[in-house]
Amino acid sequence: MKEFLDFPIVTASYGWNALFGMTERAPVLWVLFLSFLFFFVLILYPLYFLLGFTERKLAADLQARVGPNRTAGKGLLQVVADAIKLGLKESYVTRNRFKRISPVLKTTALYSTFAFLPFGTALIFVDSDVGVFLPFISFALIFLVGLFTNDGAIDLEDEIMSHRQTFLWLSAWVPAMITAATSVARVGSARWSTILSAQSHGVFSWTAFSSPFGFIGFFVFIFSGLVALQLPPFHSIDRGTRHRSGSALALFNLDQFYSLFIWCVLASALFLGGQTLREISDTTFIWAAYQLLSTLVKASLIYLLLRVVARALPQLRQDQMTEFCWRILTPVSLLALVGELVWTRLFSGGILQ
Repeated sequence: MKEFLDFPIVTASYGWNALFGMTERAPVLWVLFLSFLFFFVLILYPLYFLLGFTERKLAADLQARVGPNRTAGKGLLQVVADAIKLGLKESYVTRNRFKRISPVLKTTALYSTFAFLPFGTALIFVDSDVGVFLPFISFALIFLVGLFTNDGAIDLEDEIMSHRQTFLWLSAWVPAMITAATSVARVGSARWSTILSAQSHGVFSWTAFSSPFGFIGFFVFIFSGLVALQLPPFHSIDRGTRHRSGSALALFNLDQFYSLFIWCVLASALFLGGQTLREISDTTFIWAAYQLLSTLVKASLIYLLLRVVARALPQLRQDQMTEFCWRILTPVSLLALVGELVWTRLFSGGILQ
């Protein structure tokens, strides 16, 4: 364990050091920078194209359609063609200085979540006592920026839409935080390393399968993410695309993919065991790569399941989504939290003894 700069925040990033062939004395910021470039270029982009193609093919099969089939590789390069087409189009540029700064601030806040993501017990940059809640704080900054700058709003209608989307995000943020606290309550710690280690004893040690309340919490967390990130079927008509075109729209779509994918990573770590190593001394290149690959596979499966199923569901109105959060998700998340506390108290054997 090392200190992150001069702050009392412990890191567990020695797995990233092993992946890059670096010693544990390497500066944490330098390892973080290399890891982000590695993830963004060699993982995020390929997954964006691969999962996008797979999602469209699966959805087409379910809806008795052909799906992408005009490009090379039986439609495999369709997502690439769409990205090139958007890149060649002219982008809408606003004259409002604050609205030009807003996307930069939101993108910075969004990708800052990478430092808080748990890809494995050996792949955590910030492993603090409140580490579980740090990604949600970054998400909060994204929507606060949108609220105070009215990103994309050029008339009163857009400004009202911006405020409605922010309030909707707040409505989903509450049950998401409560269900995250369910995993914290189960192990008695908000450190990512502790939560992952507590789920390293098989499938039935995973939070989602260790009790009925953990299973309920998992689904509440997933639905909260769909609402918070404005994804089908819990999305508004605009979703931020109304005044975007060209490369700006392409980057917006990539940001949307990254948001949902890291939400799936968080769901995997909180409820589906993530991926852990029993012995820290075993952290080699192979084991670190295995941790990273296992987490990415779990997150990808969750992503595809969500996207394909969402395509078959009818879209909800904004008031229905808000009501769904406050009247269903929030009470059920509180039930899951209290139930998990009682279950842990009554059945404290196994890994919790």
